[in-house]
Amino acid sequence: MAMIARKLGFSVLLIERGNHPRFAIGESSTPLANLLLEEIARKYSLPALLPLCKWGSWQRSYPGIACGLKRGFTFLHHLHGSQFVADRRHELLVAASPCDEIADTHWYRPDFDAFLVGQAQALGVDYMDNARACLTSVDNGVALEVIRAGSRHTVHAEFLVDASGPRGFMHQALGLTDDGFPTMPKTQALFAHFSGVQKWDAAKAKIAADVDNLKARVASKKRAIDARIAASDADDAEDDPRWAIDYAIASIEQAKFAVFSAISARLDANQAARVA
Repeated sequence: MAMIARKLGFSVLLIERGNHPRFAIGESSTPLANLLLEEIARKYSLPALLPLCKWGSWQRSYPGIACGLKRGFTFLHHLHGSQFVADRRHELLVAASPCDEIADTHWYRPDFDAFLVGQAQALGVDYMDNARACLTSVDNGVALEVIRAGSRHTVHAEFLVDASGPRGFMHQALGLTDDGFPTMPKTQALFAHFSGVQKWDAAKAKIAADVDNLKARVASKKRAIDARIAASDADDAEDDPRWAIDYAIASIEQAKFAVFSAISARLDANQAARVA
């Protein structure tokens, strides 16, 4: 938006609370997003953005900006309160692109965002990072007080674009309410990045191994306790605090074993149902 406004002839100040590069989510491009990015680049004469619309041109033009090749989206259907079944009947894989050359991309946002900020500055956008802004007036435009590195700056603008996210800067500055959309369902989005994720069959094998290991540990603790009880009077054993601690530990391990056994049984039942 800052680059577009500058191309249209406006004087632009970009205020950043933090600095770049930094972590951010929202890295997955789509065919429609790529088309829109290409349209923006052409309409507002931003040729530096054009290579970012496709995997092939991105790799040729900007090999130093980290980027992932998107193969597709996978959707998993899971009913609330039901056991998840890892079979293809509950999965939908949507291919992202017909070939790598024009494929969609995964943006590494620290690199990508820093690149965009650099491009904006190259076009003449003024940039202030590690800055804190305070809205002082909305009469006859917008007035801000910006604090950066201990210095205060007064900024007057005809128009302000707030890109600080939901319930962000302007929401708080104007005391806006959070009414939401009454006709839309209340949903949430969770995100995470994982590495070294195992396939479902590997996870099942690990659970089975954990169950066997837990069985052996519980049996060993129980044998040790039984031996101690047999070697001494039961009443004396109950008075021994160390015995009580060992017995409590063994009971906890036995409870864990019961949970793992239930999981293993459910997995076996699901497998049998699929075979049948």
